[in-house]
Amino acid sequence: VGYEVLFRAGWSRKTVQGQKIMVYMGDCGAEWWHLVQDKMNKGMAVGSKSDRLIWESGKSFACTSARLGYHMDLRGPTWLCDTACSSGLTAFCTSMYSMKRPTEKGTESP
Repeated sequence: VGYEVLFRAGWSRKTVQGQKIMVYMGDCGAEWWHLVQDKMNKGMAVGSKSDRLIWESGKSFACTSARLGYHMDLRGPTWLCDTACSSGLTAFCTSMYSMKRPTEKGTESP
């Protein structure tokens, strides 16, 4: 969905690469969590270091917005809101406020 929003706005990964663009995202759940949790419940992800890293990275939704920023090679801040039904709207409103009153140089609206 993150890439689709940029694509529909006329951007591509190549055109945003290295740009100071904010990533504000709403996320109230993911299938990834259930896969990792199921593996932990079966006692499968407690042995190796890589399994523990998978568990640690999968149990926090906070890294979702950072993953999109990393994948798109963006240089702006990332922020994630996890408030169930209102997460997308809250992320949108917060991003609009951040553009009006930027706290980091380069994130103000054009």
